[in-house]
Amino acid sequence: DKLAALLEQKCRQMQQEADDKLRTIKRMEQDIDKLKRRENIMENNFIIKTVELPDSVIYGIRRKINVKDFSELFGELFMHIQQKKLQPLGPPLAFYHDIDFNPEHSDVEVAVPVQSMGEGCRELPGGLHCFTSIVGPYSNELYTPAYAELAKWIDENGYRLCNAPYDKYVKSEMDTPGEGNVTEIYMPISK
Repeated sequence: DKLAALLEQKCRQMQQEADDKLRTIKRMEQDIDKLKRRENIMENNFIIKTVELPDSVIYGIRRKINVKDFSELFGELFMHIQQKKLQPLGPPLAFYHDIDFNPEHSDVEVAVPVQSMGEGCRELPGGLHCFTSIVGPYSNELYTPAYAELAKWIDENGYRLCNAPYDKYVKSEMDTPGEGNVTEIYMPISK
């Protein structure tokens, strides 16, 4: 039973890696087509997918902040993680709890997935999510169109947002310099 569970987990991991590679190939094919038509490949091409995520546990800090203070909030989060001797299980996350985003005064929660429930932790409900990926520096020129495309996709496909959207920093400033950042934007959805 244990071996079967491990193999299933590895299979899911390899499927995700294969999906990521297929997504990259699709984007490259779109760019090749655009180049052949003499179009600008620097325009945003957001590939939107759906995924069923499991429930998980996160440790986080939630505050009303100016988005310019994001790095300070993450610094505080990582200091708490170190003090509490928590072991993050994945990349950091940023949740946006406001209905209308205001960059100067936004209800933001930064968090990391952890093993089990404890002080300062909460359950992150799983379920159906739509998501897209952004490669490049953190900027409104990338994020605003990505969020707009996700909202448009949700509306066009008969879904509704059922919880706070969030960013998952797959590769961040801590891992790579600005251009190498990879962020996945998730929106919890339901019919």
